[in-house]
Amino acid sequence: MPRIALAALTFHDQLHSVLQVGGIALLPKAGDAMGEILSRCGYRCDLCLAYRPNIEANAANRQILSDGWHKYFGFRIPPEQIVCDGCMTQNPHLILIDKRCPVRPCVIERGLANCANCPDYVCDKLSGRLVEYEKLAATLPQPVPVEDRARFIAPYENKVRLDRLRGETLKNRGAWTNTSPLFLLKFRRYSENLVATAVG
Repeated sequence: MPRIALAALTFHDQLHSVLQVGGIALLPKAGDAMGEILSRCGYRCDLCLAYRPNIEANAANRQILSDGWHKYFGFRIPPEQIVCDGCMTQNPHLILIDKRCPVRPCVIERGLANCANCPDYVCDKLSGRLVEYEKLAATLPQPVPVEDRARFIAPYENKVRLDRLRGETLKNRGAWTNTSPLFLLKFRRYSENLVATAVG
């Protein structure tokens, strides 16, 4: 069966989440749960308590999230400052929880959907933002309650998410049959030589 490639874009404003596929905008029906919204670095906006629709649905999320981030990640943002439109938002007046994020401008500049599509995956900009549950849990003195993981960690577990997306993308392209670090390094050097030869 032939594969058909369609460009898909997810965007949202303060009230709507929209999936655009091949020029067709798909709006969720009123009352439907919010679909998956993946940020540039692989976080799940729809699961994040700071995401504007989640704050609007329950303002208590601000205090809950401030406490949870402090407990599991060691930083605190004052509750009144917790609200985020999500980095996929096209609104020029968007509000981001992390105004100094180096990933968003990099991904936009490269014209990518997210870091999984980048030839430099995993770079220094992304590495400091990767969240892996097992590594985080190993640093904590007590097990993480299921509810805490769902609220404070799962939305940001981007490493496994990006790895899965990257694997799917590369498999669909048919260009990569081996994902060992040595193979990837050799392939990257080979690709750079081809580009240098074509340009030079």
